[in-house]
This record gives sequence, structure tokens and C-alpha cells, in this order.
Amino acid sequence: LAAAERLGRRLSGPLARLVGAARRLERGEPVPALPVEGDEDVAALGQAFFTMARTVQGREEELRAERDLLDRVLGTLSAAVVVADREGTVRMVNRAARTLLGQAAGIDGLATRFGRRVTELAAGGVAGVAAEVTLRPVSQPDSLWRVTAQPLAGGDGRVLLVMEDLSELARAERLASLAEAARIVAHEVK
Repeated sequence: LAAAERLGRRLSGPLARLVGAARRLERGEPVPALPVEGDEDVAALGQAFFTMARTVQGREEELRAERDLLDRVLGTLSAAVVVADREGTVRMVNRAARTLLGQAAGIDGLATRFGRRVTELAAGGVAGVAAEVTLRPVSQPDSLWRVTAQPLAGGDGRVLLVMEDLSELARAERLASLAEAARIVAHEVK
């Protein structure tokens, strides 16, 4: 009985430290390497745990760095980028898309601005169909936007919508056409 009690005390301290470290890892807190004392098996378990904890923390740091890079890249785009789920709920947006959506929380907010075709594109993307169209906003018929819907991998019904304002490009093309027409008329008048 005394030997069992000594063994229990030898195991309980190191195992309690491992449990505490596991809880810190679960909360996303740093887990410093702690020396694990005790018998050979407990020490091996402790060493394996701390190796795993370093690997998990390293991967989490890589994921944070990737996420931060993605946020910076998406934040600098002038095109609106929206990720929506199969219900039309917006799950991710960049700054340009946030401006377009305003207070709307779903694809219906874009449909209010661009018409039902956006909803149809999103539904097609959910169904696995990629598409690209040019649209004129309901309230701004002089504007021209290219809207691209792309299904996202994973089969969970998410869709990527990219909306680019082509209004300036269209205006420049019209001006170039007018300039060309004026050149032809001027040539004919000569």
C-alpha cells in the first residue's frame, strides 16, 4: 500500500503539469517546455507532448501570418470580394465589399443594388457553376460592373463573388469611340 502511494505521488505531479499544459494549449496560450520528471514512461509522454505543443503552436503562428497576409492583400483590392454560404449569408468580405454591402448581411443586399442576377449567380456558384456577367446597378444605369461567381472547394456550398467596377473603363472606351468618330468626320469634311 505504501509503495502504491509513493508511485501515485510520483505520477500525479508530472501528470498534473501535463494536464495544465494541455489546457493552456487548448486556450491558445504559449506552452513553455517543462521538465517532466518521474518514471521513464511519464517522461517520454511529457517529451512527446511538448514536441507536439511546439508543432501545434508553430502551425498556428503560420496560419496567423497567412491570414494577416490575406487580409492585407484583400484589403488593398479595389474589387469587392465576398464569400457567402449556401443560405446567402456573407461569411467574409474585403473593405470594398463592405462598402457595397453597407448594413446588409447577405447576398440580398447585393441584389438590392445590382438586381436579382447577383442572387442567381450566387445560387449557381453554390451549385458548382462558375459564371461571369456584366451588370448595371439598378440605381446607377451609367455604371458597369463585372461580377464573377466561383464555387469554392470543399463541397460545403460556399461561393466566391468578385465585383469589379468597369465604369471608368467603359467611359474611356466611349470617349475613344467618340474621338474616332470625330476624327472620321473631320477627315470627311476636309
